[in-house]
Amino acid sequence: MSCGRTSTLTALPHSFETAARRPWYRRALVSLGVLLDKHRRRQFWFKLEKARQRGVLKDLDDRLLADITITREQAEREARKPFWR
Repeated sequence: MSCGRTSTLTALPHSFETAARRPWYRRALVSLGVLLDKHRRRQFWFKLEKARQRGVLKDLDDRLLADITITREQAEREARKPFWR
C-alpha cells in the first residue's frame, strides 16, 4: 500500500546515487585523481610565475642586480631558461 510519498533515495540526483553506490576503493581513486589534478595545475601556475619573475630579473639595472649579488650575465642566463625549468 503506497501513501503517495517517494523514497528519499529515488529523489536524489542520478549522479549522487551512482557516486554513493561506488565501492570505497573507487571513491578513493577518484579522490586521488582530483588531488593529483589540483597539484598538477598548481605546479603549472608556479612555473609560469617563475618565468615572469625571470623576465623582471632581466629588466633590472646593474645597480639593483649588484644589490642582490647577481651579475648581468647570471641574470641573462636565468632569463633565457624555458618556463618549465
